[in-house]
Amino acid sequence: MSDIIKLCIVIAVALFLMFSIISEFKKPQKDMFWFSIDVMFLLAAFLLIKDYIIKHVM
Repeated sequence: MSDIIKLCIVIAVALFLMFSIISEFKKPQKDMFWFSIDVMFLLAAFLLIKDYIIKHVM
């Protein structure tokens, strides 16, 4: 059960980061530091989701 809760938290964080990246693209003056931090954490979230799928589904 705790794995499902962790997965839900990671998915929620990934969704927040995707919307944060989209909102950063809408700004006329982009802050590349925060954009790169968001992308780095989004990639980490995708890797955690991938590991969960490989571990529990396949």
